[in-house]
Amino acid sequence: AVASCDVVISSCTSVSHLSAAMGVPTWVVIPVMAYYLYALPGSKTPYYDSMRLFRQSVFGHWDHPMEELRKAVAEL
Repeated sequence: AVASCDVVISSCTSVSHLSAAMGVPTWVVIPVMAYYLYALPGSKTPYYDSMRLFRQSVFGHWDHPMEELRKAVAEL
């Protein structure tokens, strides 16, 4: 099912790791206190070439990453 997706949008879950490892474009919304795989700044992670990160910039506020995600989806 994951292989048939154009893009997978998720929080940090096993599905996001699976899809990114398979090379499926994967967009992950992550909190300020991110999982260690996402500790480096920016919208990429060195672990998965197909993963794009949408980072929360202020604890408890998801407006910014959701707006960035909305723009990215509109560009598809």
